[in-house]
Amino acid sequence: MKQTGFTLIELMIAMALGLIIAASATLLFLSGQKNLVLQNSANRLQDDQSFGLSYLTSHIRMANLNNNLATVKPNVAKSGIIFNKNNLPSGVTGHADFNDKYSSLTTQDESNFVSTGAVKNDQLVIQYRPAEVGGFDCAGGKIDSRDEFIVERYFVRADNSPANHETTAQEKKVLACAAGRYSIPEEGATETLDSTLYNNGEIILKRVELFKVRFLVQDGSAKKYMTLEDYADLTSDQPRILSVQLAVISRASDATTESTVPVAPTFKLWSDFEVTLNSGQPRRYLRTPIVQTVALRNALGDR
Repeated sequence: MKQTGFTLIELMIAMALGLIIAASATLLFLSGQKNLVLQNSANRLQDDQSFGLSYLTSHIRMANLNNNLATVKPNVAKSGIIFNKNNLPSGVTGHADFNDKYSSLTTQDESNFVSTGAVKNDQLVIQYRPAEVGGFDCAGGKIDSRDEFIVERYFVRADNSPANHETTAQEKKVLACAAGRYSIPEEGATETLDSTLYNNGEIILKRVELFKVRFLVQDGSAKKYMTLEDYADLTSDQPRILSVQLAVISRASDATTESTVPVAPTFKLWSDFEVTLNSGQPRRYLRTPIVQTVALRNALGDR
């Protein structure tokens, strides 16, 4: 009687081919999943930056709004960018450490990046007088008066509710805004800047690893960019500020094992400013820099 079927060798070959095909399919599936996770992380990172920076710049554009002087610089009362107490009107009192902690300056908080040395985060403080009621300041406080000046402080701080995998100090950093207000005092009277300016504020953008500021200034007949630190260090002849340029580096919410994501990326934020991620990172994340320039429309002209 004639018998049909696989020989032992044919069976082994068939099983080997089946294993190869199954392994290839599994590899393609895992690779696709990894790429999908990376793509979703990139999309969420881009969306977060887009919404966060859009919100931030919409408020910075209001700096110096309804001020009777167009000049934005230190020692000018009601100037749209605050560098010290002299930018507050006479009679308005602020925190005892206002100049050192709550004005526009380069903070002592180190970012997650290095350049020629450690790169510290900046803090930007603006003020404006609202044109209408019904809106909100950067921290969500309702604007119910046009007779008050609103002061907004943008800074980097630790997240009070980080994700479980965010265990290091740098992984917990966020960009936040705190806001306070004051009324113009009558002659001989005093007003106090709201203490809400000095609290933790509200989060604008999570997972921020660097926040830097520089200004486009009018230096005689020429214009040039100056970092916030260099500008604040000037003791005399501070040029007039025309626009603000913000540089932010933030990271994705989830870590990745994708080898195409560099362990120590380098970003060129400005023509003369390049930063590299600190070494010894606990996890690999997708990171993206974004630079935004905001023209101070209320600081133009000769009024």
